[in-house]
Amino acid sequence: MLFKRLLLISSAALGAIVFALLALGEFRTWQVQSSPQQKKYLLGGVPLLAPTGFYAGYVPGLSGSSWQGKLFDPTNSSGVNIFVDQGKASEKYPFRTSIATSSRDGKLKVFKIDYNNSANPWWIRLFLDELVAVKPGSFLGKLSLKIIPGRPYQITLSPWHWVGFAGFVIMPLALVAMRQAGNHENTNIQPILLAFMGFAGYANTIFIPSIKEWFFTSTWGVGNYYVPSRMVYPMGYAINSEHMITVHAASALLLAGLITYQWITMLRKRRLAEMVKLHRLIGSFTAFIVLPVMVASGILSAIYVLKTPFNQVTYAALPIIIAGCLIASIRSAIAGNLTQHVDYGYSAFIVLCSAALYRFACLFIWLDRGSYTTATQAPVDGAAILTYLILMGFIIIPFAILGRLKQNIFPVITLASVLILSMIFVPWQFFGAPASANFLSHLKLV
Repeated sequence: MLFKRLLLISSAALGAIVFALLALGEFRTWQVQSSPQQKKYLLGGVPLLAPTGFYAGYVPGLSGSSWQGKLFDPTNSSGVNIFVDQGKASEKYPFRTSIATSSRDGKLKVFKIDYNNSANPWWIRLFLDELVAVKPGSFLGKLSLKIIPGRPYQITLSPWHWVGFAGFVIMPLALVAMRQAGNHENTNIQPILLAFMGFAGYANTIFIPSIKEWFFTSTWGVGNYYVPSRMVYPMGYAINSEHMITVHAASALLLAGLITYQWITMLRKRRLAEMVKLHRLIGSFTAFIVLPVMVASGILSAIYVLKTPFNQVTYAALPIIIAGCLIASIRSAIAGNLTQHVDYGYSAFIVLCSAALYRFACLFIWLDRGSYTTATQAPVDGAAILTYLILMGFIIIPFAILGRLKQNIFPVITLASVLILSMIFVPWQFFGAPASANFLSHLKLV
């Protein structure tokens, strides 16, 4: 029995790590493809004359590197990278050159640099450079990593990007290690739940750029996508949409922090009476203050800020589902069923991370279509559909492994019901976003 459990946990952990690494590759590729440099890259093309001799190179965000540039030999369609270590120049990592179609940018012709030859270590052979001429004598390039055939991952990263992405593996493992280190026989929090919770929770770091933008400009958004600042009138009260989003973001962040803290305290092998009392006080504060604010602001934000009816309905339902799970968790604790107390708390936390997981759903659509928005900059409805499926997967998989799926089917059925009913009664398109001209048109927006 113990061996079987260890095998299941190990398999799940390995699968989560592989999924995390692939997701990180997809996410970084999305970042590169949606960056301002990408627009400049797409305006470039194959140089009229193949590069000859040495070209100095520069990688944004990677200062102090020993890499200096590339030396090209057009006669032999080859070249080599130039490094300087302790004042001495050296040649490393030879490559072959050719004119080919871009691996990521449709029919765009690029100057391709391929490192797949026997003179390079195996890990260098996985890299692929694609250059375009942006002006005479100047090139813009993208470095990709060939892991999955036909889907190279773009990895133009600074060291800090890699540190950040490593958290998708480190955070779940850290939570699991925290539990295992204390030998907590009496806790109902299993390692598989901590692993999924760590991954979903860490996904929220994707909002750091948005929070930074808000801190300095009081505006929610990043890049070309911003929350519209306008006055809305729920129940006749005038509220600025920016303030509404701020209240929702702050209350959701606080709620996630409180749930995480409650879980960490429940991992203690022996809990003093004072700790149990504090646990209950935080639970009451969460239930009667933080949760109502998060639910109300979340519903109003979905209705008044989102542009399309399908997104309005599906995202207005999520705060209600979170509230239902937390209320069920509290009722289970009162009844003395600590296992269900933990399980419903986990489901609430996962649904609370829906906004971060939504960003990954947008990523998947971007990789397939080249864009996740319509001509009016409204996110396509398919992103909401994928988010609901991801949420259900994050609940189904761990509870199925633990053999507790039947006891925790309520959140799954609720999510599935909202999604199915929305697809039946609300206008939607997977790769589109029907306008809300005749839906919720009674709302007064100025």
